[in-house]
Amino acid sequence: MKASSAFSFAQQPEQAASHTVKEETPTLRELHEQYKPIVLEAVTQDTAYRNACGHSDYENAVIEGNAAIRRAVLGSDNMGLLRLYSDTPEFRQRLHREVIDETYTTYGTDRANAYKILEDSLNLRDVRIYDTIEDADGKERRVLNAKETTLAAQKQQAIREAFKDWIWKDPERRQALVRQYNEEMNSTRPREYDGSHITFGGMNPAITLRDHQLGAIAHILYGGNTLLAHEVGAGKTFEMVAAAMEAKRLGLCQKSLFVVPNHLTEQWASEFLRLYPSANILVTTKKDFETHNRKKFCARIATGDYDAIIMGHRITTFLMHLSIYNHVFFDVCNTFFQYNSSKCRNTNNLLLLISTKNQKILVCREPE
Repeated sequence: MKASSAFSFAQQPEQAASHTVKEETPTLRELHEQYKPIVLEAVTQDTAYRNACGHSDYENAVIEGNAAIRRAVLGSDNMGLLRLYSDTPEFRQRLHREVIDETYTTYGTDRANAYKILEDSLNLRDVRIYDTIEDADGKERRVLNAKETTLAAQKQQAIREAFKDWIWKDPERRQALVRQYNEEMNSTRPREYDGSHITFGGMNPAITLRDHQLGAIAHILYGGNTLLAHEVGAGKTFEMVAAAMEAKRLGLCQKSLFVVPNHLTEQWASEFLRLYPSANILVTTKKDFETHNRKKFCARIATGDYDAIIMGHRITTFLMHLSIYNHVFFDVCNTFFQYNSSKCRNTNNLLLLISTKNQKILVCREPE
């Protein structure tokens, strides 16, 4: 009996301790951090406040902002938020102050409120602040305000950084966005081309093409329009030549046109014959496109059994005036002069262009 009573006595403090454990009451700061995002989201969607921010001064915007906060709280189904807002002045004052600051001041300036900057950001526009001045003739014109534009740009960057931090903060939202992006935007995998199976008849046996060159040739043959944007020295010339010769062998084209910088026509011809010594190519000169020789030379191109024609890019301007141009050169010149990409913004950076029966292949080099 004594042992039993001793055992029972030893358990009493533990049992008492278990009865005294209580859940910790959240602090006012924690409650503020919990409820502020709810109110902030509702206020940013309040039409009256947004209109005040866009068309009124700061004082009127603050008045409308306070009204928007009250509407957001009273329209909420969260009884804890309603009770805290009504019974705790400190919470209420801090909520009003921080929501107004974040929606108008923190991410806005005196000349551009947060909503305008956010709208420009969502439309991928850099924010600009202009002043309207009157010139000597009495006409009004807009002038960029560099100082205010710089301040607004800083706020725009702050919005972008805050959005970036916010969007990945919630694990559930992060997973939902990643899943949606992968399903809708990241669901197509570009085709990879392998040209290791291609056999090049007539190619110089002393030259072996590298793997990336074989892949590029396969891309040209099977993939249609192709941009070869390798770095200098990666072998773009051989890729173009081999693709043209293989396209003719497979019946994809009858002859190929190479448009190159004027001073590289002879070098191109040399490289072409180095890779395919038995190729039948026609290289243009300035004499061929003199006024009395143009039509005759174009007739040679149309009727000759050439593997390729190599010409300087300026010569193609003469072809614009020849009716035979449409039949012989397809629309290669239009493509040449209209071509514009992130790497080739003008014809000076275009290394060459080749046009076959059903495709055009462009090769560019980095600007010097």
